[in-house]
Amino acid sequence: MKIELMILYFSDIPDHDGARIDFDNGFTQGHAILTIQQYIVRALLAMQQLNANPALPHVDITVNGNVTRITRHSMNLFNRAVVILAPVYHHLVGNMHIARRGLYYYYCHRFGKGDSKQFSNDLKSTLKILDMPGPALSIKDESNTHVHGQLVMEIHFKNKPVKIIDLNDDAMGTLLGGEAFCADNQIGDVVKVDLVVKEGFKVDRIIVVEKQCVFDVMVQAGWGEKMNAILITPKGYPSKNSKVWLWKFRTALRIREDQRIAVTDYNSCGR
Repeated sequence: MKIELMILYFSDIPDHDGARIDFDNGFTQGHAILTIQQYIVRALLAMQQLNANPALPHVDITVNGNVTRITRHSMNLFNRAVVILAPVYHHLVGNMHIARRGLYYYYCHRFGKGDSKQFSNDLKSTLKILDMPGPALSIKDESNTHVHGQLVMEIHFKNKPVKIIDLNDDAMGTLLGGEAFCADNQIGDVVKVDLVVKEGFKVDRIIVVEKQCVFDVMVQAGWGEKMNAILITPKGYPSKNSKVWLWKFRTALRIREDQRIAVTDYNSCGR
């Protein structure tokens, strides 16, 4: 797309009510949209200037008051950042969240290959340049974590009532994973999570099951009760949110390292 058309496109931004998104440190939807607009347009113009003038060593751009230097050696990084931010912008303008996994698939499609490590590094670099956390751009992990156990969980939010969940209520496991928080509890609307083991039961193990079909069989066969365990499945490769839930259960229940069990298929990606 030509630079002129890109500028014209990003200048046509609908009005927003300034609603906070994901309760992140006062960031607003309008602020996030404006930041992405400034970044993409200025980065593309800077790269165009570098391509047009071989004698020019670098171009500085300013976004949110922060100065970023684009050099010939870093142009690929900034190009990948533009690819990441384009669908994020579309979702924000449409007042929608974007799933991190969906963003990764878009990234792979654009570059013709899958590289999760490169994507993660590029996403971190982009957020650092923007000086904004991922949830402030409505980038969220999908709800893909099923949990089953003899536990009652209380999720305390910043601006919502406490949510009480019986992790034994659903025979197929309770679906988690859409909560907006990270491991350090500095981002998102979840303040804390309390776990209470049901009377008459004991939970001193965690069993992480890679495949959901195997998880379903284990739940129905009562493996959790037989082994005094909580069963968790990320339904395949674990998302960041799945890892955070595992960390929360492990620390809250004080599960020893030798009491953490993984059930995976036997290949290089089993984890």
